[in-house]
Amino acid sequence: MAQPGQAQPVQQAQPAPVVAAAPPAAQQVATDKLCGITPNNFNGDRRKSQQFLQEFNLLWGLNENHEIMVVPYYCTMYALSLMRGPNIDNWVNDQVLKLRERNTRQQNPIDRTDVRHWDDFNNAFTTAFTDTALEQTAQ
Repeated sequence: MAQPGQAQPVQQAQPAPVVAAAPPAAQQVATDKLCGITPNNFNGDRRKSQQFLQEFNLLWGLNENHEIMVVPYYCTMYALSLMRGPNIDNWVNDQVLKLRERNTRQQNPIDRTDVRHWDDFNNAFTTAFTDTALEQTAQ
């Protein structure tokens, strides 16, 4: 402490502590392209149906905010577009026609955002292409 009549010592301002800034929140880049690896085309081989669904679900998980994956109609059409080959072409065409008819029919059309589009496709795919010998194959 200074004596009376003496100048008070000047206190120097302490520098503010350095605080690490939080990393910026990850922002989804606006692009028309889907992220991730596109599933292999499904050709109707029942032994590969589970693999196809797993790969598609991974792609879906990476692109949950992309219009194709948000709108069930588009998501279903995209899955159908990944199915090609003589063993599945007719089934795919039938599914596309059913999907479009449900969406465009005059009486009680189903909106593109309705999850029934995906549910109906998923049920039809599972019924048609589930590997019924999967347990036997695994043994």
